[in-house]
Amino acid sequence: MLDLEKYKAIIFDNDGVLVDSEYLSCYALNVLFDNFFGVDIGKDYSKVLGTSDRYAIKYYLKKHSINKFDLENLILEKGKIYFRIAKDKLKTFPYLERLLLKLKDNMKLAVASSGSHEKIKFSLDQIKCRNYFDYIFSTEDVSKGKPNPDLFLHTAKVMKLKVGECVVIEDSINGIKAAKSANMDVIGFTSSFSEEELKGAGADIVIRSFKELLD
Repeated sequence: MLDLEKYKAIIFDNDGVLVDSEYLSCYALNVLFDNFFGVDIGKDYSKVLGTSDRYAIKYYLKKHSINKFDLENLILEKGKIYFRIAKDKLKTFPYLERLLLKLKDNMKLAVASSGSHEKIKFSLDQIKCRNYFDYIFSTEDVSKGKPNPDLFLHTAKVMKLKVGECVVIEDSINGIKAAKSANMDVIGFTSSFSEEELKGAGADIVIRSFKELLD
């Protein structure tokens, strides 16, 4: 187990770490592609979990050989679908709030998410956890989102910390790859992928519950 006390900041992903929302965000992609193109994208979201809406939509457009589209409009519509279906449905994970209470006076807490600032605010407000975080960063703040390291490097820079002073909690393979590319330690959280998959992506340790970090 990593010693959390050696770090000056913990960086949390949002979807799948702070809020149990990945299934809703992915379902919104199904609705989007069915509505606009009559295409069933299936239920395997492993290639796009942890990435931005832009990345995910472009992935499925290419996969299904769709050449005529308005990408900006699709991103906007996907957001509308998500907000509609996720309203009043979002929940956090057991023991998360206890962990945040324990940590907030001893280190900086940040969110670094592939979602938009609007989506992050929407999520954190629903689970009433926004006030725990000193910093909130979105893929909108950098030129390249996960699995590139830009978002995590930007987070450390704004917090005025070295990458080795930060530890990341991520649920996705793309998120773990991004954090490791930024030379940060990573705690994998098994809400979206198995322990073996997260370790294979580079997670330093893997937890199934936030209670493990409390203990």
